[in-house]
Amino acid sequence: MLPPDPCIEDWTGPGLPPRYQLPGAPMYPDGAPSVFVTGGSSGIGYALCRSLALDHGFRVFMGCRDGDAGSRAAMRVEDEGAYCENIEIDVTDDDACETAAVMVQSLLGFEPLTCLVNCAAVGHATCSDGAKIVDVNLRGAKRVCDAFLPIMDERFGRVVNVGAGGGAGYVETCEDVARRLLTSPDVRWDDVEAYARGALAAEVHDDQGYGLSKACLAAFTLCLAREHPKMLSVTAHPGVCGGTKMNPGAADRTAEDGAKSVAFCLLAERLKLGNGFLYGPDGLRSPLFAARDALCGNQPPVWVVLTKLENSLARSNRSRFG
Repeated sequence: MLPPDPCIEDWTGPGLPPRYQLPGAPMYPDGAPSVFVTGGSSGIGYALCRSLALDHGFRVFMGCRDGDAGSRAAMRVEDEGAYCENIEIDVTDDDACETAAVMVQSLLGFEPLTCLVNCAAVGHATCSDGAKIVDVNLRGAKRVCDAFLPIMDERFGRVVNVGAGGGAGYVETCEDVARRLLTSPDVRWDDVEAYARGALAAEVHDDQGYGLSKACLAAFTLCLAREHPKMLSVTAHPGVCGGTKMNPGAADRTAEDGAKSVAFCLLAERLKLGNGFLYGPDGLRSPLFAARDALCGNQPPVWVVLTKLENSLARSNRSRFG
């Protein structure tokens, strides 16, 4: 029997919850921060790249499997006056990930990369092969981290793995042994990999393995938090967003809405984000072992706060890459 959920933060005081008090001062004091985003040519990935480049002064490296589509997407952002560089990458290929990291390092002039976002994913709308879903969503993030962590800034670096509510929902249906494994701060990558292989073989998964892949991705974030304690590693759940490859149908939220909740994990004050934690579409910490409706109640949506944020970082760096 698991203990009562200790993660959900209820705010009953006046004004905004403390987590939404984003600072106006730059979070990355060494000048303009840089970010590499996989899956950046469409959907939430593209919306995130565009927002970080235009609204927050990031130097954006847009990782895309389709080089031509990536070039067109990056050009659209640059045409609006921001820095955005297309980097071709296939997250299922170790060599391609290594090559992408070398390219980014060269373009940075061998300065460290500040942030990494693992957004590339496939789901049941585009793929019915559970093994491929796990390989892209879970092992793809691992390959990218293996390639990029050596070139990242250990002082201010952040890794955001884009998860899903279905990950926590999957853990909720697991036996206690599996739940303890997937939510333990001491979990090891070998344990996560072995569990994913066993669950696929035993068909202990739902929706062609999507929930399994995102549950294991959140567990991988716990591995990163333990192994790289000076950096900040979190999982961001952007919610269901319509009009994307993952969810081609209509939905109340857009890719831009989902991107803003991911951007929150890159922009919020470090001390207000816990290493290894999962954050929902509303920017509040969510449990790893139970699904929750993060868009109900009276909490202000994270994108409203981000819209109101006066970002001195964007002001100071817009001209640098304009």
